[in-house]
Amino acid sequence: MNITAADEKLSRDDESWFDGAVYVYRWTDETGAAQTRTDAYALTPSPSKVIRVELNTPYPGAGRAQNIVQRSPGKGRTVAVTGIPSWTEQTDQALQVLLDGTPIQTGITSSVRFNLDDDTVTVTSRTTDTPADAIDLLPGTINALPGTINNL
Repeated sequence: MNITAADEKLSRDDESWFDGAVYVYRWTDETGAAQTRTDAYALTPSPSKVIRVELNTPYPGAGRAQNIVQRSPGKGRTVAVTGIPSWTEQTDQALQVLLDGTPIQTGITSSVRFNLDDDTVTVTSRTTDTPADAIDLLPGTINALPGTINNL
């Protein structure tokens, strides 16, 4: 799509953004005893927004809270772009947008609105910041520099 206009909103008030998470697992073990375990993680010592999730399932081990919190900081951004339609735009498509002054935004299209009066389409998505060379951050991938391997 050739973008003719864009609107971007960044909000830490949205439910998808948080900097701490607490997962409480409750279950009954094989002996009939009630069990409770907590998996918690925060980006800072004093997080400003913490989600709490209670699950009725055995504790799988630590890591879930850390994983979800580490993915959260780039969230909270909503991008709506308007452009000339190709008429193939639809929801649930992968979306990548580069706007002036922002990192590459990636997301999944949540809404598509065709305007037949002015022959435009507006695509909206919740996005996350993505470094330009994000593929280079994966272990075992070849970096942009010839002959080097990224083994992070």
